[in-house]
Amino acid sequence: MEYGIIFLIMCLELIAALAGLYHIKKHKVGTYTKYLVYVLFFVFFTEVISIVFPLVVSGDIELFSSLQGTPFENNFWIHNIQLVVTFAFFAAYFRSRLKRGFLAKIIQLLIFVFVVGAMLNFILTDVYFTTISKFTYIAGSILILISILFYYFELLQSDNILRFSTSLTFYISVGSLLYYLCVTPLFIYSRYYYQVDSSKIFDNFYIIALAIANIIMYGIFTLGFLLCKPNQN
Repeated sequence: MEYGIIFLIMCLELIAALAGLYHIKKHKVGTYTKYLVYVLFFVFFTEVISIVFPLVVSGDIELFSSLQGTPFENNFWIHNIQLVVTFAFFAAYFRSRLKRGFLAKIIQLLIFVFVVGAMLNFILTDVYFTTISKFTYIAGSILILISILFYYFELLQSDNILRFSTSLTFYISVGSLLYYLCVTPLFIYSRYYYQVDSSKIFDNFYIIALAIANIIMYGIFTLGFLLCKPNQN
């Protein structure tokens, strides 16, 4: 079931990225919207690499088989890079939509602190090669949620609230908000769960919840790309 879920999530990532590519080819869009699509492709390709790379390393290709027994033989380092890039970008994406300078500066400062903190966490601990960084995931999720809340705060105080249903940024915010509100608590709980219980019940629940969260998020992203127009963002 696990590999089926992974394949499903990767298909959803690709569909959302292709819908975004259609959006930026059909419409004249801003820089951050283009970068948003590029990041979605980045997420998809890093997911592919994270699956293929360990298989290649364990194979007979001399160039890669030499990595056996080294920290690079697993795919945790790939996921950790992906998390830092995607969290920092999505926060920057929502920051670019803020009109109030002081709110934008707060997000900019938080992004800087997050990136520096994540790098220090990689350098000072062994998480970079051994597991998904708990600090990166939790701090990044909080950063995204704060950025979205700032965006909603401004949206509620502007005339754009009357056109929120046709705003691509609104679709991206709703998809991201639902995803991280659902997945982050499970991610935090899993760290404590695995210390006291080795059964597969939570594993199966976590995988199914992760699949549903991805279906919702990337489904909303895809709808946003297909339904929205740049001049209404």
